[in-house]
Amino acid sequence: MIHTYNFDSHIIAGTTLRHQGHSNAPYDSLNMAFYVPDKKENVIKNREDVAKVTGFPLNTWIFPKMTHSDHFIKVTALDQGKGAYEETTSIMDMDALYTQEPNIMLAVFHADCTPVLLYDPKTQTIGAIHAGWAGTLKEITKKMIKHWIEVENINPKDIQVVIGPSISMKNFEVGYDLVHQIITHHKQYLPFININDMRSSMNVSGINIQQCLDMGIPKSNIKHLNECTYEHQDKYFSYRKEPISGRHASFIGIKK
Repeated sequence: MIHTYNFDSHIIAGTTLRHQGHSNAPYDSLNMAFYVPDKKENVIKNREDVAKVTGFPLNTWIFPKMTHSDHFIKVTALDQGKGAYEETTSIMDMDALYTQEPNIMLAVFHADCTPVLLYDPKTQTIGAIHAGWAGTLKEITKKMIKHWIEVENINPKDIQVVIGPSISMKNFEVGYDLVHQIITHHKQYLPFININDMRSSMNVSGINIQQCLDMGIPKSNIKHLNECTYEHQDKYFSYRKEPISGRHASFIGIKK
């Protein structure tokens, strides 16, 4: 049902897998998102099952309405339950969440995009980022880490990062317009682009890892699951492979 990540013993974090849920094809079976045309009651059942496994009741979870932006927000206990049972109650136009409060579960959706989970043990700060190619080029990961450093007084050398499952470079073909955009406006990321007249491709996870490094997070603090959602259809949804499909949730919370 879920793949878990090891931060500290009181940090509950992971990514939902594809199976052991209630959704029917083509969303079979553990779809976590309302914004695909799945039955709402099935999504709620899926979320409740995952919530039970994590030990965080569903009414403590916070789900954003993502727009491939560079927007992030600090949430508190007052935000618990937003987006949990109704998409209309989600935190709107937001692709990353963070908090310093316990017993709140942060979650972001994905199916090929890169989920980034962060934890600072000294200030007990956690964060969840949804980074598709658009948010990645807008540097959402870099911007939230910069905010942690400047506003929350967090030392980047203390931040621990997990990069969850996403589409690999060899399977993420990109068109000329995006290649031209990177050449023109994001030259620092050219090492993560394989430019070919027939088939160019992009390493989105690699760029997010580089953004972490650029902000001073040690390489040893960054763990990359390195599993391709496109290749592992038995475990993951892939929007590139199946445009009509379910979505995963990557999540992190402080348990006290």
